[in-house]
Amino acid sequence: MSKIKKNLLIGILVLIFIFPNHIWAKENKENEDIKESKWRRFEILFSISLPFTSIISYLLVSSIDAAFSKGKMFSVRKKHHSSVLAISIALSSLIAIKGLKESSKPQEMEK
Repeated sequence: MSKIKKNLLIGILVLIFIFPNHIWAKENKENEDIKESKWRRFEILFSISLPFTSIISYLLVSSIDAAFSKGKMFSVRKKHHSSVLAISIALSSLIAIKGLKESSKPQEMEK
């Protein structure tokens, strides 16, 4: 019985990966322009940049803390966790706002 289940599972997975996505998903018209709101664009840019800015802010705060207290480089005290969070949110917000401003500019058509 388990051999039949295994073969059935393999067959279903092969069918899913062989057939193109447009068979399983809703059809997308090529002429249809997809427009997203500014808030959604901000949300996407903010969410994508947050992990990177968190790493950068952690390294920044840990290096400043190590320079002043002559401690370990990659350790942050509990009282500085809010600083790491605030810096990463601020940097991600700035990146998202800059991305919104650049995407709202009219783009030149290439010849």
